[in-house]
This record gives sequence, C-alpha cells and structure tokens, in this order.
Amino acid sequence: MSKHPSPRVATRALILHDNRLLLVNAFPGTRSDLWCAPGGGAKPGQSLPDNLAREVMEETGLTVIVGAPALINEFHDPASGFHQVDIFFRCTITAGILSDTWRDPEGVVNRRKFFARSDLDLGRIRFKPDSLAAAAWDQDALLYDPLERLVRSSRAFVKEGDGALDPLPDLPLSPHPNYVTPRGLAALQMRLSELQTTLQSLRARPDRLDKLPEAATERDIRHTEARLRSALVIDPKMQPLTTVAFGLLITVANETGAEIQYEITGEDEADAANNRITAHSPLARALIGAEVGDQVIWHKPSGSQTLDIIAISHP
Repeated sequence: MSKHPSPRVATRALILHDNRLLLVNAFPGTRSDLWCAPGGGAKPGQSLPDNLAREVMEETGLTVIVGAPALINEFHDPASGFHQVDIFFRCTITAGILSDTWRDPEGVVNRRKFFARSDLDLGRIRFKPDSLAAAAWDQDALLYDPLERLVRSSRAFVKEGDGALDPLPDLPLSPHPNYVTPRGLAALQMRLSELQTTLQSLRARPDRLDKLPEAATERDIRHTEARLRSALVIDPKMQPLTTVAFGLLITVANETGAEIQYEITGEDEADAANNRITAHSPLARALIGAEVGDQVIWHKPSGSQTLDIIAISHP
C-alpha cells in the first residue's frame, strides 16, 4: 500500500472581464511573485461548482456563475508525496467589484488583479500553470496540462550553483489542423518578430539575475515557431459564398430575432470580444456547411439555441 495520501482536488476560476484575466497571489507579503487563478481545495459533500463559487467569494469578494470546465492541471512534490489536481472552470461575474479593502477570511490571498494576455505572454508576471493563457483565451475544448513539480518560490526553476534557468515546459499545441487566414499568418509572423526583439532586450539587461522573463520568452518563441510551421493558409476571398466555411463572415438571427455576425478564424485569431470563433468551436461546427435560409442548432453548456442563417459574406 502506498504511504502517500490520495491526490487533493481543487477548483479554480477562469474569469475574463474586459478581456483581462483575474489572478490572485496567495503568498504572505511579498514572499513570492507567483500568480494563479482564484480557487481552492474541494470540500467533501459540496459540488465542485458550489465549492468554486464559495472560494472566489472568499478570495475576491466577487459573486460568479460557474460554467464549463476548461483545464485540468496536476502538480506534485516528490519529496513529501503531495499531489494536487486543479480543475479550472470558466466563470462569469454577476455581482461585486475588486476592492483593496477586501480581506480573505482565511488570510490566504493578499493580492488580486486583472491582467491582459500580453502580461502573461511576454513574461511580465510569473504564473502557473503554463497553459493558463491558452485555456482562458484560446480554447473551447477541455485542456490537460501534464503533471509537473510544485512551484514553491520565485526562483523555482533556477538551478543550484550557477543561476542558470531550466527551459520552461513547452505550451500545449492544439490537436486540430492549424488553419489560418492571411491576416492570421501575418499576426503570427509579427508576434514572432516582437518576441525575438523582446528576447534580445532581455538578454541585454545589465542585471540578469531574474532569468524567468527570458525563459518565458524563449518558450513563447518555440510555440509561435511551431504554430507557423503547422499553418495551413486559407484565403477567405477564395471561398465561395454558397455555404458557411472557414474564413467567412456569417450573419445569424437568434431566437429573439436579434442579428449577430460571427467570423470563423484560426485559433490564434479567435477573439470572443469581436465574435471571431475557431473552426472547431461548437458554434462553428454547427454553422459550417449551412446555407442562407438554413436553421442550425448551437449546443452550449447552458442549453441548445436555434440560429437562422441570414447572410454569408467575405470579411
């Protein structure tokens, strides 16, 4: 029989507001600069969504509706046998605002803040898990971030002795075909150039004791290069307008008669604020292949919705 306890289960919230992600720091004072999503250990007899809503209220003062799961992450400490499984859920704020006067009743969380994606992508902050940005902004499907060692301090990845830094684990790559529009390809190329410039600036710093920003940028360069290598470019202008297809702009009417436009794009172009959706998202799967006048059913976590195809056009 194993001498180690069973893995601990915890829930965490992916909360986007104005396209910024809410993160918290759960270390006393300034002991660590590591940020994570709000949440905590699951209590017996309480559902995971109820557990998470309670934790978010305690840590942030916000009331949320807990939606679908988005990410499963595991970490452990081989020395002690500690092993935790974090389940991340997409959440929506329904009441409350962040306040500096709010105090976590358990005294765990001392800082809470919304971050832009660029803060995470460019290594401006330390955060865990590595796939946090992808889960929050990119993916509709459930992600799995493989088991990794527990991060304890701000120098968790630094080797003893020489101050060198181990390469950060690569970000997960999507299993779906990497279809991109010419606009999406140009954006990837620009992002790679910006990351390379950032890395040069980081390496030119007179004081390079903190190597994490360099390691994070190197990791992001590897990821962007991989996305460029796998890119399958499709020009929307070459797509006929007879049926819904990748790259096209689709106007639909919902059950109340309100008209909404969606653009089907590559994963790196997806932007919920601008109704740009990935080709493998549930909505895109419902739309692709439909014609003007057709009705489609969009299967959402909150229930199914019927949409009428009003128009198909080029962006």
